[in-house]
Amino acid sequence: LKEIDNAAAGALEQLPGLLPHPTETQFPAQPKHSSLTGTPGPSPAMGSPTAPVKLFLFSDFQCPNCRRAAEPLKWLAIKYPELQVIFKQLPLEMHKKALPAAKAALAAGKQGKFWEYHDLMWKSRKISPEDLEAHAKTLGLDIAKWTQDRDGEEVKQEIEYDISLANALGLSGTPGMIINGKVSKGWGSAFGVENTVKAIIRTLPEAQKRVDSRGLAYASTKSNDAKIARLIWGVEAEDKSEL
Repeated sequence: LKEIDNAAAGALEQLPGLLPHPTETQFPAQPKHSSLTGTPGPSPAMGSPTAPVKLFLFSDFQCPNCRRAAEPLKWLAIKYPELQVIFKQLPLEMHKKALPAAKAALAAGKQGKFWEYHDLMWKSRKISPEDLEAHAKTLGLDIAKWTQDRDGEEVKQEIEYDISLANALGLSGTPGMIINGKVSKGWGSAFGVENTVKAIIRTLPEAQKRVDSRGLAYASTKSNDAKIARLIWGVEAEDKSEL
C-alpha cells in the first residue's frame, strides 16, 4: 500500500472504500474562537492523534472532486504515520443534498462509524433521504439514535462551526485543505498533497524548538500561518501565551 505509482494513485480516485481505514480517531473539539459561529465538536480523523502533521479536509458529499480525493487521502494517512487526516464539513449551498448527508455522516460518527458511512456514500453515490437511512441500516446503526442525532442541535451547531471556520480560512469551495497552515484549494493529485506533507515533515525539527502545551502540530502550523493556527485551535489574539 505504501509504494504505488502515479497510475495506481489516479485509479484510487475512482475507488472509494477500497483501502482499509487507518486507526479511526478524532481531532478533539477545540475552544470556540470568538469570531466564529456555531459550536465546535470533535472531528472524525484517520491516523494517530499525536501525528505532528494535521491535514484538515473541508469536504462536501455532493462534490465530485471530494469523491476523487477521498481514497488517495486515506492512502496518504496509511503511508505516513506523521499524518492525521481530519474531516471537516463544508456542504455548499448549491448542493441541496450535501447538508443532509453531512448531518447523517456525523450522526453515524456518534456511533463510531463515520468513515464506514462516508465510504458507503461515496461508493454508492446515493444520498437521497431514503438512501441515507438505508446506509445507516446497512451499517447496523441504532436508527432511533441516528435519527435523533442527525436532527439534533448538536450536529447542526458542529456543522455551522465548520462552515464558519472554512469561511474564515478563505475556503469557499471544495475540497479545501489546510496542512499545518498551508492552504490547498481544489484537488490536483495525491502526489501534489504528498509533496506538501513531505516538505512539512522536513521542517518539524525546527518547529519542535517552539513547542508549547498545544503540541508540535500547533507549533508547526503557527510557524506557517499564525492566524490559521489561532482559528483552528481556538486561540484568541489576546491570549498572553501568543504574545
